[in-house]
Amino acid sequence: MKKFSKLTLSALLCTTALTMAGNVSAQELSIPTDEIVVRGARIPDEKRATSEISSLLDETSFQRTGDSDIGEALRRVTGLSLTEGKFVVVRGLNERYSSVTLDGSPLPSPEPLKRVIPLDIIPTNILSGSLVQKTYSPQYSAEFGGGLIELRSKAVPDEAYFSIGGSIGLDLQTTGRNGYFVDGGKRDWTGFDDGTRNTPQPLADAFFGRNGVNFNAADQNIIDASIESAATTVTVENVIPPNWGVDVAFGASHDLSDSVRIGANIALGFSHDWQTKIGRREQGFTTSGAAAASQPFNIIGGTFPNGAQAFDFESTTQTVGANGIATFGVEFGDNHKITSTSLMLRSTLKESRIGNGVRGEEPSIELFTENMEFFERQVWQTQLRGDHVFEGLNDLSVVWRGAYGRAFRDAPYQRSFRRFRDTPDGEFELLFGQIGALENDSVLLTFSDVEDENIDAGIDFVLPLTISDGAFDVKWGYNYTDKERDSLVREFRYAQGPLGLPSQLSNVRNDVLLSPGVAGTDAFDIQFVNNPTALDNAFSTLKVHAAYLGLDFDVGEYFHFAVGGRYEDGEQTTTAFATAFPVSSLSQTAINEDYWLPAVTATWNPIGDLQVRAGYSKTITRPQFRELTPATFLDDDTDQLVIGNPFLINSRLNNYDIRVEYYFARGQFVTLSGFYKEIENPIEVANAQIGGA
Repeated sequence: MKKFSKLTLSALLCTTALTMAGNVSAQELSIPTDEIVVRGARIPDEKRATSEISSLLDETSFQRTGDSDIGEALRRVTGLSLTEGKFVVVRGLNERYSSVTLDGSPLPSPEPLKRVIPLDIIPTNILSGSLVQKTYSPQYSAEFGGGLIELRSKAVPDEAYFSIGGSIGLDLQTTGRNGYFVDGGKRDWTGFDDGTRNTPQPLADAFFGRNGVNFNAADQNIIDASIESAATTVTVENVIPPNWGVDVAFGASHDLSDSVRIGANIALGFSHDWQTKIGRREQGFTTSGAAAASQPFNIIGGTFPNGAQAFDFESTTQTVGANGIATFGVEFGDNHKITSTSLMLRSTLKESRIGNGVRGEEPSIELFTENMEFFERQVWQTQLRGDHVFEGLNDLSVVWRGAYGRAFRDAPYQRSFRRFRDTPDGEFELLFGQIGALENDSVLLTFSDVEDENIDAGIDFVLPLTISDGAFDVKWGYNYTDKERDSLVREFRYAQGPLGLPSQLSNVRNDVLLSPGVAGTDAFDIQFVNNPTALDNAFSTLKVHAAYLGLDFDVGEYFHFAVGGRYEDGEQTTTAFATAFPVSSLSQTAINEDYWLPAVTATWNPIGDLQVRAGYSKTITRPQFRELTPATFLDDDTDQLVIGNPFLINSRLNNYDIRVEYYFARGQFVTLSGFYKEIENPIEVANAQIGGA
């Protein structure tokens, strides 16, 4: 199966600086000279100088636009957009086909279903710029389809500085309007839980080492009573405050001698952001090949396929961001520099969401849903990097780096409540056992955790050579990447206990329903969801050894070529199992592949301010870790159930690019771009057929 993307046209108009020529009087002096013809103009910026098709954002761009995170800033780059406000889409290809690096090293991801880091947690105040490369070059990872985003941290300053800033923002659809809130803990405003959402010990002890759905009868009421209820279950309406943020940055440098200089940068930031979303979600399914989603959705009393559902929802999300970066560098003369960079990014999201709708089992019965979620995401990474130029070796350039990073996503006490009514003026009630399958998801409680670990090391060489008056650069290098991910999900549901739930409790507040006086008795019990196909434990690894070789050279006065190739040997494994069935549910998947991937880019400079670039390359993309498990899992961003596929293989891509660039002056240009991509074995989300003959 193959895809292709359409031709795109991009234009960017920048500010223009005018210069006036003054009158100059001087004595004329005639000196006979040879005629000197200068063809072309000095290349004014990196975008124009690079061999590849790329776009550049610098620190000045961040300050001018006021974008608080790199995701917002990248929206302004032609051909880029974001999905879900955090994952980059380059040339219409989603985050699967793009990668993000910081100073050459990939960052770990706290997202449970993706390996790429979400861009909404990376603030612009810690960066000096960003390069977006849209054609492939061999020094980068072979996982390339849409583009590469290379983030750059701030360098050692030339002189001491200190800055402090603040911001306040208004959202016309959110600020000053009513929104939905859950109390939570007393320190939620800091982005750190105060222990309110800690897993109670009786429940934690029951996470492992047990088979079956029900807990031990002797422990059931103890477990039920231990689970926190009031602070994480009651939704209230209140006025939403404005967004705000504060950041501080400082740095200094010092000369230890005439040839040795040290310096440091530190930047810190803290922010609060609010967002209200109002929308509609419609979910269908297929049975015997017929798509139920194609049938009409009617909120009350209409034709509605069994298993499908439609909800109108409104949500309020509070995001607390905290970040910090520290850079320490030592410079030895002009040719040698060693830099240490430590980065910490943290984003805590608290969301309350309500919905009204119907499900296909009983279209005449209206549903009311409540969801409360709390996600802590954190990324930290430390990198040591060296940049060297050896003049005695024909100006050989050597760049080496080593990085270690970890990320986690902790989602405790994800709660879901569903109530129903069969008359427009009736009360919403819990109806256990009265609407068939709906009884299993009336009250749900989920705990989930993702831990990601990255090790990256690499070295790059560039050797300038001249043969027969022809200059060219030879490039080669090696890279090693080791990624590990450990994830678990513990899902529980509440059901009627041995005594049954009294009817007068079917419409009480959530905190009363789950209080020790109700849930701590035999009326209402928590049960572990033990579906053998819901593999709630997964351990995944990806190890890649890579080497590359390339040449940059000119042909005549008007043509420049970048030619090379990359060899990658990758091993990806995923092991998953269900807690209640650790042996019978065990699933293991492995993909071991090696590739030689060529790349070539040609640049034609017919006149001084005009460049025409064309490129071709072969690349790959690998499945996400969770996609290789034959398990059903929930996408928290869409509330969709997704089933993995252990038979997935790597996709192969052929990339064709062309772009015409015309430069008026520094920072002033117009471009026309086109691209075509062939994708063999693309990985896509598709409807899964259930039931039928």
